[in-house]
Amino acid sequence: MNELLKNISKVIRRVEAKKGPFTFFALFSYEGESDLYDVVVSAPWLDEAKLEDLRYLSTEIAGELSQDERMMLSRIAPVMTTSITAVAHIGARDQPVDVSDLGMSFLDGKVKAGFVFVANPAVKRPAIQSAGQSH
Repeated sequence: MNELLKNISKVIRRVEAKKGPFTFFALFSYEGESDLYDVVVSAPWLDEAKLEDLRYLSTEIAGELSQDERMMLSRIAPVMTTSITAVAHIGARDQPVDVSDLGMSFLDGKVKAGFVFVANPAVKRPAIQSAGQSH
């Protein structure tokens, strides 16, 4: 598991350097479901969940992880940046935070095992200027 966490951290750094910061990045396994982890992500550049952005993230994850590590993941679950303010108190950044024993719920499911890598609700979507506005 430690190697998976290290490799996910590498992916986060690489993707943020190219696409911009994540608002939230976590691995969650839910009670009543398989032991596989969902990759729960939120970022301004993912808010519109364009297929090309999800494919890019998937490719980066698959390229960094071993086959055994990839088999521990279920899916990528994008979440709108406006939906993650409730986890701001976790404050992960440099090291993943193990939230397995916190009894937390997220997206209508109780987390049985989880690691939060990024919890930064301060990252906001860039303002869109309307036509005719000057820079």
